[in-house]
Amino acid sequence: MRLPRVKGVHRPYRTNGAIRIGGAAFGVAAEIADPDGVVWSLLTAMDGTRTPAQVAAAVRADRPHLPEPALVGAIDQLVATGFLEDAATAEDPAVGERYSRSTAYYSYVDRTPRASMTEVPHLIAAAHVAVLGVGGVGSTAAHALAASGVGGLTLIDPDVVELSNLNRQLLFTTKDIGRPKVDAAAERLTELRPDLAVDVRHSALTSAAEIADLFADSQVVLLCADTPAEIEQWCNTAALTTTTPWVSGAYDGPHVCVTRYDPPHGPCWRCLRLQHYDRDPLPGETTPHMATAATTGLAGNLTAHVALAQITGVAPPPAGVPVVWNAVALGHAFAVPVHPDPSCPDCAHRS
Repeated sequence: MRLPRVKGVHRPYRTNGAIRIGGAAFGVAAEIADPDGVVWSLLTAMDGTRTPAQVAAAVRADRPHLPEPALVGAIDQLVATGFLEDAATAEDPAVGERYSRSTAYYSYVDRTPRASMTEVPHLIAAAHVAVLGVGGVGSTAAHALAASGVGGLTLIDPDVVELSNLNRQLLFTTKDIGRPKVDAAAERLTELRPDLAVDVRHSALTSAAEIADLFADSQVVLLCADTPAEIEQWCNTAALTTTTPWVSGAYDGPHVCVTRYDPPHGPCWRCLRLQHYDRDPLPGETTPHMATAATTGLAGNLTAHVALAQITGVAPPPAGVPVVWNAVALGHAFAVPVHPDPSCPDCAHRS
């Protein structure tokens, strides 16, 4: 880093013998012990006009007993925390005003040291994502990905727009009733982003081999469909075969659930089934489809958020661990504990 400075969004403050840096967000902010004030002096000198050696010299002007190598080493440690940026990095016109707010967001939450925060929007722009199912979850996720700057989308769904979709599938209007969902979605998304590359497939998925082709052509795949019944198993098989990450986004009444799978890291979908879903349900009618625009929107936006975390490497959730949020008890969110199962017939032999 040529001209280090603290990110504006991470501006620190001092308390008694410590420094708080990175704002107040859990998972981002940190507290640094600084009983003698040396770290504060370093942060103050790192104003974006000095090289690391010049920063060390500025601090030594007031603290000549401190050796320069130790100060430069301390600067390197601060750089490694992700709270600093390089003031020598020029603005990137390819990012521009359109993505200025999301670039600022990633600057805040990203604790990975980078030469420039414009690396993140470029990673997003280079990504191609397949969205399996363009209903309530998938249409919201596709909209969020398009707005975020993803370079390309493949949309797969066999259905047409129906009146009952319009309470929650916000890409569609009454004028779209009877149209293939993928066509109507592609039209709305390219109105939002004329430069977006969209491939549409108005067809049902019928096998793991067919899904494997989609996985091989995508950086990440979103499963936002619940039919046919085998589709999760097909995605798991395709992901393990191609080592392509995928994200499952779903809801069950008030429960919203998102899971990131990143083979060969972490447990796979079959590991989850073996550990948590060995059940014998009471016979009877199937549960009716329960959904609102808010719950499906939450599921879709969280699915897109996790996909972007996978693409950028910025704070992805643990692989293979479902995260559940409860819309009727807003403080109730939890992660389902899962571990790689040594007896798993899908992934155990691949590790």
